Amino acid sequence: MPVNRYCGNAAVRFALPWVPTRLGLSRPKFAERFGLDARTVQDWEQGRRRSDKAAQPYLKVIASHPDMVAGALAT
Repeated sequence: MPVNRYCGNAAVRFALPWVPTRLGLSRPKFAERFGLDARTVQDWEQGRRRSDKAAQPYLKVIASHPDMVAGALAT
């Protein structure tokens, strides 16, 4: 699995670039909706940086339950 196509380490089994696309969100909108820094998301996507251990489960939950996460953050 190429590092520049995946977020985090091999334990994170989804390609981050598809998450915003699947949700119909641009990178900045995705970052804003889920309380992330847009530059950090870009760095993850482009392989310049890996997500830390705290971010990896959060990104998995966003990929699986985006509306639940957005709802929780809105309260």
